[in-house]
Amino acid sequence: MSAYQPLIDWALAALKVPAACMAEVVVETPWSCVLRIETDAGVFYLKKTPPGLWIEADVLRFCQDELRLDITPRLIASDRERGCFLMQSCGDMTLRTYFEGKLDTAVLCRGIETYRLLGDAAAPHHGTLLKIGLPDWRLANLPAVFDDLVQHERFLKTESLETSEIANLRRAQKPLAAACAALAGIGVSDTLCHCDFHDNNITIDRPSGKTFIIDLGETAICHPFLPLSSLLRRMGGRYELSDGDPRLTLLQAACFEGWGITPPEKARAEALAESLAPLFYALSYIRLAAETPDINDKAPRMQGRIAAGLREVIDRLG
Repeated sequence: MSAYQPLIDWALAALKVPAACMAEVVVETPWSCVLRIETDAGVFYLKKTPPGLWIEADVLRFCQDELRLDITPRLIASDRERGCFLMQSCGDMTLRTYFEGKLDTAVLCRGIETYRLLGDAAAPHHGTLLKIGLPDWRLANLPAVFDDLVQHERFLKTESLETSEIANLRRAQKPLAAACAALAGIGVSDTLCHCDFHDNNITIDRPSGKTFIIDLGETAICHPFLPLSSLLRRMGGRYELSDGDPRLTLLQAACFEGWGITPPEKARAEALAESLAPLFYALSYIRLAAETPDINDKAPRMQGRIAAGLREVIDRLG
């Protein structure tokens, strides 16, 4: 804890309190460290990130000042040079902790509703989000992002892709562009999207049942169906939800109904999003790895994720 004392002192000065009742590290990964600081003024979280992920402070400020929605952590102070920012606690615990291994579908649907509310509010603000520095993965730009990626043969081989697989990725360029155009044609706008949206990045206030969205450093401007499709896949794996499971049906409805599109359009959009989600997954990990030197050495569980996503792009579109 002594290594973090200068940051704790900075946080206490920002809060204008003399001392913390308790300070503890609650998250420590190669890409972020989060400290929970309990004071007489309440509970706060201090987060330190690499420079490229410090953008979370700007995203929180945008949500707070522009959107004025009380569904994300409230930013108290930030210091770019220190690479840290201070947030007020929102919610008692993450949904993953709250579930204790047993999915509460109604609560997760409530979290999805909160996430969609954030996306709806942010949709008219592409210009602001681009100025903040969010990656531009909008459907009109995603084919160009993919085209650029497949030209970096040395990087792809570093990620263990074979020459034949790289050729197959290049063959996927036209089908991917067609899928993007088809999904864009359905009429749901690109918006602020969470690149790591799952039950551990949603919190709940147990007395009220209100849900919040946290960990907004890994965000981009893209189509909202891509993170929602990824969410369903991750929840299906974690909670053993197979096709036809009533719980999965409810989650699918929470994700894809109510967008003002017809049932056939909805089914088509779901299928298109499922085909594009592996690229979204891969790009998210490429970005995280770029901001976190030696991520594979420091976090072995991350090894192979970029290649896995790109191989699925080949399977679906190649």
